[in-house]
Amino acid sequence: MTAVHISGEQLHVAVGKWRKGILRIERVLKKTLPYGSAVGSRIVDVAAVSDVIRELSKDKDIAKHRIRVTLDTGAVMTKLLTLPDVKSRKYMRRLVEEHFSVGGVVSYTVLQKNDNGTVEILACMAEKELIKNYIDVFRGTGFGIGSIDISACGIIRLSEKCSMLNGSSYAVCIADDTGISR
Repeated sequence: MTAVHISGEQLHVAVGKWRKGILRIERVLKKTLPYGSAVGSRIVDVAAVSDVIRELSKDKDIAKHRIRVTLDTGAVMTKLLTLPDVKSRKYMRRLVEEHFSVGGVVSYTVLQKNDNGTVEILACMAEKELIKNYIDVFRGTGFGIGSIDISACGIIRLSEKCSMLNGSSYAVCIADDTGISR
């Protein structure tokens, strides 16, 4: 598994493997980005960021398929919503889209299913251009994106996959370009 985060100054890469419900981080890399090539999670200079990512593609230990990309929470709009529990992801996506006044790419993570037939979700909306830049940069450098998440959704999905966290209480602290959240 390869996870990537672009900040205003660096490209952060974590490489790890899942074994028996445990994620073992094997390597953490930081590559300096040319000044002004990214502002927060926004890619400003596609060519400059592509050059840095292309350099990573030469590393044989870094998986090139289904990488997980994480955006700063400041790069997207987020809302906590309570919605009817529907089976169709397509219909749920439409319900989520109705809660944002501007158009963009919408995603969501189910936080909790309630007894009354509703679900608590963390809904996210990002500008299409932001997502398109990421897809173009990574595909253009030989990487395949498996997911693009904000840090909070990434932590939620990670905790769902990590069996040792099931039924446990734990605290999470996320430090990104927008500050520290818990």
